[in-house]
Amino acid sequence: MFARAPHRAFASEAGLAVLVQQRYLAEPAETCETPFDLGWTEIAAVLERVPDGLDRADTIAFVDAWANSGRGLLLAVRSAVLPEADVILMNADHPAAGTVPPLTVRPFRFAQCLHRPPMLGRYS
Repeated sequence: MFARAPHRAFASEAGLAVLVQQRYLAEPAETCETPFDLGWTEIAAVLERVPDGLDRADTIAFVDAWANSGRGLLLAVRSAVLPEADVILMNADHPAAGTVPPLTVRPFRFAQCLHRPPMLGRYS
């Protein structure tokens, strides 16, 4: 989304990460057997936020200015897909980027959770 800024992107919560991943699947999520790693980490840094209400061009300009300024490690951008959550950008060029702990990961498969629950017919 923000190609000009040197960054890594994270989601503020696992549900947003799964939803964003689902958008890029080549097959229907209900039958997708391809796993992906769902990961998380904790970063001790002050989080700056993109102001709400900016249009796409102004948001990109804000992110670019933030990344180029070097003023912070993390920036929160309200998700367009799930506005209750944030996309968290990490400035990979920030001096503190090297101190971010590696992700703890676990495999995630859509087909394991997006099927018709067996008991649904019983309670319909």
